[in-house]
Amino acid sequence: MLLSALILGVVPWYLENVDTMAVVGVEGVFGAGSSRGVGFFVAKGVVATCCHVVFPQSPSDRIAGLRVLQRSGDTIPVLGILGMDARNDICLLSVSDTLTRPLPLGTRDRARPAATVVPYPWQKGLAMRPMHLEFLREETWSDGIRNLVVSAGPFPGYSGSPLLSEPIYGPERVVVGMITATGRGDIAYAVEPEPISALLSASQGKTPLPPQKAFESYRLDPAGLREMARCSWAMGNRQEAENCYILSLQLDPSNPTTHEEYASFLWTLARKEGNEALFEMAEEHYRQAMRLRNDPRLHELVAFLYLEMERYTEAGEELGRAAYLYEQTGQEAKADSLRFRMKVVSSWGQLGK
Repeated sequence: MLLSALILGVVPWYLENVDTMAVVGVEGVFGAGSSRGVGFFVAKGVVATCCHVVFPQSPSDRIAGLRVLQRSGDTIPVLGILGMDARNDICLLSVSDTLTRPLPLGTRDRARPAATVVPYPWQKGLAMRPMHLEFLREETWSDGIRNLVVSAGPFPGYSGSPLLSEPIYGPERVVVGMITATGRGDIAYAVEPEPISALLSASQGKTPLPPQKAFESYRLDPAGLREMARCSWAMGNRQEAENCYILSLQLDPSNPTTHEEYASFLWTLARKEGNEALFEMAEEHYRQAMRLRNDPRLHELVAFLYLEMERYTEAGEELGRAAYLYEQTGQEAKADSLRFRMKVVSSWGQLGK
């Protein structure tokens, strides 16, 4: 049993430390559905989780209830929303439990080379037990938001789970991140611990807001709308996702990340429907994102978009711009790789391919 668990990267249940009792289940009940995720104590009576676990996917929905569950299954009364950071997908809940020992918050560098994710056992079996994850890289969005990227791709229901530094059972164990989303290719994204610490400090002494009142602020936050768009799209609700992206851009037209995400959304639709107009709309929003932030990654994305649109000469030009920007930041290997691709793609354009 122990050998098979270690091969799977799973921490056996009989090795779990008592501090995992600080990890709780969080369930939001809405007018049109519900969500389940994870939270963990970061201070006495304060639980950190993800905004998208607590709030509905639609701005027109409402919060009917909010539950926090101990690992025993007992309910901890929720007093309200103490603080939220929609950009980083962090929500702090005030609960009537001041006895559970909180998990100490560390720094992002402690996530290297690996960490352990500790979920809440919504499902029985190995799938919802602590799991060893490898640190892969950091990613920075167009508006400067940074995420840790880790391996193994935790399953749905892990959102809000803490990443603990290893060894998980040592006295120096600290929270090095919180799972916020899963991605393609068996990866997961985690917010760094520093924004959690900052929100906790900023929330000290504040009066908790009723969940619905907090949601009324969240659904008017461009970052909150962007998060609702992501969740709606993940659930296959195209119209709701598009509405949320459009509302977010109306409230904050100068946010490069929203333009980038909306462009990727449109690109996916264009590919699925074979709609040339959607390809062009995606191009425009990528261009707008680049005007707001000259990020080499955006030039790469536009190059790949042009390849799909069979605009090879322009694709080569964008690869060249991306290579130049990477070189300016000391990433010579990345720049050389893109320049090689640029030559190949540009030759396609010259051949009229």
